[in-house]
Amino acid sequence: TTPTVPASPVSCYPNLPCYKAVSPDTAHSKSDKFCIDYASRNVFSNGQAIHYVSNDFFDPISYHWMVLWKPDCVAANGQMNVGQPIPAFSCQDAMRKALEDCDNEVHGGVVEVGCLVYYVNPVNQGDIDCSLPFL
Repeated sequence: TTPTVPASPVSCYPNLPCYKAVSPDTAHSKSDKFCIDYASRNVFSNGQAIHYVSNDFFDPISYHWMVLWKPDCVAANGQMNVGQPIPAFSCQDAMRKALEDCDNEVHGGVVEVGCLVYYVNPVNQGDIDCSLPFL
């Protein structure tokens, strides 16, 4: 059955020495935009995923978000709303939890909510050692 209590971040990304500082306010506002503009339109069933990248010419940080269906998870009705996976816990809540609960200077992490797995990973643009999200 679908779990109803949001989990803490499953994992936090490392704060690699080559990472530049990430503004918490910018990370939150960009995550909110991802959830409102993209994730809220989707209802997932087994095997579905969404991946979005936000790059700004004037910002050295590339923001990556992904939501996946957890393998072998069974939801009560066979699907989950990505924007509001469970009552009183939204996509924005999941992203904020991944950014705030990880002690890695806002470099993000992973949160499982029911059958959905939410990833957020702000990384540097242009530096191959730091540009790979979802390590």
